[in-house]
Amino acid sequence: MSKGIGKKVCEAILGQGKKWYTLSFLVEQCGGNREAVRVAVNRLVKGGLIAVVKASWPGGGNLVERTYKTKDHKALGERAGKRQAPQRLKAGGWDKLWKQVRVLRRFSKDDLIDVSGLTPQNVTSFLYAYRKAGYLKSPGRAGGSWRLVKDPGPARPGYRGEDDGSVETDTA
Repeated sequence: MSKGIGKKVCEAILGQGKKWYTLSFLVEQCGGNREAVRVAVNRLVKGGLIAVVKASWPGGGNLVERTYKTKDHKALGERAGKRQAPQRLKAGGWDKLWKQVRVLRRFSKDDLIDVSGLTPQNVTSFLYAYRKAGYLKSPGRAGGSWRLVKDPGPARPGYRGEDDGSVETDTA
């Protein structure tokens, strides 16, 4: 097993922001060989840090690939050598919404739903959170267009109630 692959696996698990993940996903994130990642994952399972999910497809039958879930985030963070909140590996739904808001400048809620593919509730949560933080102006009772009123740059800003932008808050 290559040196440090266990640490890379822990970082990938902490940073992926999903509830479930597969061995293939971890191999892709770690850029290592499948066998080394499999051994590291098995050690985490035996240590009680992650668990194998006993799941099947809705119509019955077993999943094509073994799926895992995290049991102990704190211990994984210690094993990875991290003391702060996990960082996202890929842009989430709210990051995509922020990019669209910056491009469009004036937009309706339906525009964002169509472009992003997120649920209406998720888009509404995004709009109200960033309106409250002072980045967006709402159309008012008559309907109309939302506007971007404060543009701090391409990176999605954090807002009060979010842990420095490092924790994914969307449900996509």
